[in-house]
Amino acid sequence: MLAYMALLFVVLTPGVLVSLPPRCGKLTVAVVHGLIFATVWHFTNKLVARATRSMEGFQMNEEEEKKMM
Repeated sequence: MLAYMALLFVVLTPGVLVSLPPRCGKLTVAVVHGLIFATVWHFTNKLVARATRSMEGFQMNEEEEKKMM
C-alpha cells in the first residue's frame, strides 16, 4: 500500500499528469492536486488493499470483507 501511495503521489504531482494554467497561484495548484489525490485514493485504496492481500495469500473472512466495503 505504501508503494501504491508513493506511485500515486508521483503521478499526481503538478505537471506530471495534470497541469493547471500557469496563471494559477501556488495555493490553487496545491489544493486542486490534493483534491485529485484524495479522490483517486478514496475510490481505489480498498481495491488495491484487497488485491494486495490476495497476492500475499491472506484469506479474509466475511466479516473482514464487510469492513472493507
